[in-house]
Amino acid sequence: MEPKMIFKPTEKQYQVLQDAFDYFNGALFKDSLPQVMLTLNRKRNTFGYYVPSIWTDAKGVEQWGEIALNPDYILKDGTRTDKEVYSTLVHEMCHLWQEYDGSAPRRFYHNKAFAEKMEHVSLITSSDGTPNGKRTGQYVTHYIVEGGPFDLAFNSMPKSLLIPCHTLFALKGEAKKKIKKTRPKTVTYFCPKCGATVKGKEDTNVICGDCMEKMLVKTGRDR
Repeated sequence: MEPKMIFKPTEKQYQVLQDAFDYFNGALFKDSLPQVMLTLNRKRNTFGYYVPSIWTDAKGVEQWGEIALNPDYILKDGTRTDKEVYSTLVHEMCHLWQEYDGSAPRRFYHNKAFAEKMEHVSLITSSDGTPNGKRTGQYVTHYIVEGGPFDLAFNSMPKSLLIPCHTLFALKGEAKKKIKKTRPKTVTYFCPKCGATVKGKEDTNVICGDCMEKMLVKTGRDR
């Protein structure tokens, strides 16, 4: 009799995150980035973060940085897509790149060199997630350029690297005791050309009437 296969969520989730890191390292950074400790951390109001040289081995010989993703924004209800979650991973990988490039500013700050590296992989830095936002600063997120290197890399990514486990609800304040029923989510769309915004249901194809450009979803913040 064959033994029953047991799904191990921790092993599966972290292996996929590691494989995704390796995939984007090759696709966008030519395998130039060193390895890091990948974690899941519920840091308030943050999609993810990078901290340099915070982990070491038992002998204290090697050191690694940490890239964390916030499970509160890896939700089953599709509040953020896997593409958006992985754009945060690549955002933090750009911080990792900058640490070893020698142009890193003070912790969590996003300077011109960082903005240029992000633009190179087609993630445009913005303080408010739109073309009208500031490109540099302490609190800066980004938006994805359709058809750019990151977008193409994600679309070509093996389906086995899609995130296997998603949270059912966000733990904000005291843990919620009831799981809310899924309902259509209203998001803010913006025009990447003129910056005009409009609210609408998620996964709706919205076109700017003035520029005839496809409008993008305004996102939150990364660090």
